[in-house]
Amino acid sequence: EFIDALVDTIIPKTDSPSASEVGTTEFLVSVINQCTEQRDKFNFYRGLDQIHESSIKQFQKKFDELDFEKKQAVVNDLEQHLPYLLKRIKQKFLGASFLDQLISITF
Repeated sequence: EFIDALVDTIIPKTDSPSASEVGTTEFLVSVINQCTEQRDKFNFYRGLDQIHESSIKQFQKKFDELDFEKKQAVVNDLEQHLPYLLKRIKQKFLGASFLDQLISITF
C-alpha cells in the first residue's frame, strides 16, 4: 500500500521493525481522519497526491513500485511541504517538546 511504502521510506526496517510493521499507517490515518480539521485533512491527502504525482513524473512508476533509493529521492524532493504538517502536529497532538526531541533523534 502507498502509505505503508511512504512511512517505511521515512522509518525503514533496520534492527528494529519498520514503521508499517508497528502500525504507523493505521495510527496516522486514524489521527488524520478523526482528529484533524478539514483543512488539515485536505493538505495531508493533497501531499500524498503530490508524492504520487512526483513519483510518476520522475520515474514513470507508482511510489510503492519504486526501489528504496528512488522512494527517498521522491520524499526528499517534496520535503518543503513537511514544515506545515509538522507544525500542525506539534500544536495539536504531541506538544512542542516531544516533537522537538523526536525530530532531533530522527533527523
